[in-house]
Amino acid sequence: MSLADIEYWKSSAESWDHGSLRDQMLLCILVLLFSGVVIAVSNVITTQIKVVLAFCWIIMLQSVINAWLLEKQSMKREITNATSVDKK
Repeated sequence: MSLADIEYWKSSAESWDHGSLRDQMLLCILVLLFSGVVIAVSNVITTQIKVVLAFCWIIMLQSVINAWLLEKQSMKREITNATSVDKK
């Protein structure tokens, strides 16, 4: 790899948009629903794999809750800032 390649990938990584928290939260919810159905319905999956999938499911659920709380907090902050600007 040359220096130009490294610079290209660095600039690509810096400019990459991960999407809004709402988009990430919706994607996690869809994956949670799909994996929950797979865990519940599948007879082929072994108990060990079900435990690993359930652990991943819990982590993703925590991510959704954290994203929701962050979005809620940022909305409160925006409302507070808008109200304080209006008062001035």
